[in-house]
Amino acid sequence: MPVSDGKARSAAPERGVFASPRVANPRKGRISRPNFAALRRAWGFEESIASFAAQAAAKLRRHGLLAAGCNIYAQVFAAGGGGDFVVRTVAFPAPTDATNEMLRAFRPEVAALFTPGLRYRKTGVVFFGLEKPGTPQQTDLFAPVQETERSRLYKAVDALNARYGKGKVFSASEGIGEKSWKMKRSKLSKRASTRWDELMTVH
Repeated sequence: MPVSDGKARSAAPERGVFASPRVANPRKGRISRPNFAALRRAWGFEESIASFAAQAAAKLRRHGLLAAGCNIYAQVFAAGGGGDFVVRTVAFPAPTDATNEMLRAFRPEVAALFTPGLRYRKTGVVFFGLEKPGTPQQTDLFAPVQETERSRLYKAVDALNARYGKGKVFSASEGIGEKSWKMKRSKLSKRASTRWDELMTVH
């Protein structure tokens, strides 16, 4: 991503961990993945950001939070590592945890973020203005209110994914079929501190 860990209030960003709800008054959350294959095509670029946004939105709902907006960003590939970041900020019409509303709000900015011909190393999203549902706010007097329907929809989506496996129900914006932009995991180290099946065995 990387804005600094202190700024994003999140731990272990390489695993896409959402800002911890135990942090006093959390204001921001993020999710991202490094992509060392370097994104080159617009469709892969857009799919990766939509996928990360959907994962982060699911974590928002799990923690009972809404987001007022988000920063979407990409890191330009540079030989030897590093590279400049390009960022767009999007304010949602109203605080939300609904994936489809988020994707609709920042789709034009994702297209503007991508520059044909450039190679990208990483993409991600940072949510800001996190708040609990029911927090007093100034909204559009004439905007339609669909919170009940939205809540039912994503309760069903989250329940299906919890029952049948992560990502079984998803937005088409996240891509269908093989996601060639995903981080390569063939060289991961053992996760002995978090996985029983990866503990070292002594014979």
